[in-house]
Parts: sequence; structure tokens; C-alpha cells
Amino acid sequence: MRPLATALLLLGLMQAVPAASCLQPFGAHYRLLYRDELVGHTYFRLRLGAEGSYSFDAYTTPTANLSGHPDHEVLEGSAGTIDNAGIHPRDYYYSVRDQGQTQVYEMHFDHAAGLLRIRNREQQEQLPLREGAQDRLSYLLRAMQACDRAAEPQRFPLVEAGTTREVELRSGAVQQVQVPWGTTEARRLERYSGSATPDRILWLARSTGAVPVLVEHPSAAGMARMELERLETP
Repeated sequence: MRPLATALLLLGLMQAVPAASCLQPFGAHYRLLYRDELVGHTYFRLRLGAEGSYSFDAYTTPTANLSGHPDHEVLEGSAGTIDNAGIHPRDYYYSVRDQGQTQVYEMHFDHAAGLLRIRNREQQEQLPLREGAQDRLSYLLRAMQACDRAAEPQRFPLVEAGTTREVELRSGAVQQVQVPWGTTEARRLERYSGSATPDRILWLARSTGAVPVLVEHPSAAGMARMELERLETP
């Protein structure tokens, strides 16, 4: 498996929450490292619309020396609504383009029917939709909502590639973090998925409006890191 693909899988490009207005539109540029090697770059963009709607997109490209194909890219997007009760994803897509071929995976969160509708090139299926379920991007918005308080652990279902598992977010101490964007105080949040050790560690800073400045995944295979390089705000 390519280092970029491994890093993306590791990083995963998280009940009480503050008001939805604490989230603000932003654009954020990150560098991706795997085993301390630069393997790519990611751009996050959050847009907020009328009646609490949101659109959260991620665009990832590998470094030139890693991919022999200049058109290789990964697009990912989540759309839904935000309110005082939390984040409610409606649609999610994951698209990989490589050597002129595109593979698309889509999920629709049908809250009214209680169904998760999944579609890819080969098949379509329906699964039960668990209350409070999040996708690979919307869970980050949920983490951003809760980052400014040392709250009780949050537990919710996370859906990835059609599989739903229970995860828990634990809020930790505020620490000093240094990334290419700069040095700042950031709250540490750890994500657990049925293990005694976290599968994600996030640092979210008040100075960035709770935008993640650093995301890590320690594993036996090696450390994957996503480090903030540049932040765009309205």
C-alpha cells in the first residue's frame, strides 16, 4: 500500500456541546507525514449556509516524488446540519482519482427512515442508521464543538467504509504545540475505538477557532501526522 494511502487510513481524514455558532468557516492547509517522511498535502474547507447547513470538504494530493501520476488525488466531503444538539451529517462521499480512473463511494444518512444508504460502482445497500452516527469528516466538527471545555467523554457511532463502530472522545490537557503554522496552546483530544490506547490524537487550538493544528495516529506500522501549515479565515 502506498505511504499516502496508509497515512490517510491512519489519520481518518469526533453530549453536551456549545452553541453551533462556535464553528466558523475556514480553509486550512496541512502537510502529511508518515514515518517522518512528507507524503502529501491536504486542504480542508468548511462552509456554513442558511438554517445551520454545513459543507466540509477535504482535498489530498501526494508529493511529486511519491506518485508517478500527476492526476492522483483524493476528494472527500460531508454535508449536513449543525445545531445546539450537535452535528448531523446527511451526505458523505469519498473519491479517488488515479491514472484517469475515478472510484467514488457515497453514503446518505436518511435520519427520517433510520437508514444508512451506501452506493459505490459495484453495489448499493441499506444498513440501519444508529442515532448520532458521524462520518470521517463530521466527527472532526463534533470535536471542534467540544474542544474548549474539559467535558465528559463523548461516545457516538462512527461510519467508515460501511462499517459502524462505537468511538469515544476524551478531552485532555491544554499543551503547547509547534507546527509549520506556528506555536500555540492547544487542547489534546484522544479518540478510542475499543482499545486501551487511542487511535487518533488531535490538538485543537482556540487561536485557530478550534481548527485542528495537529492530528496524529501512533501505530506499530509507524506514526502518521497531519500538521497545519496555513489557515484561511473570512
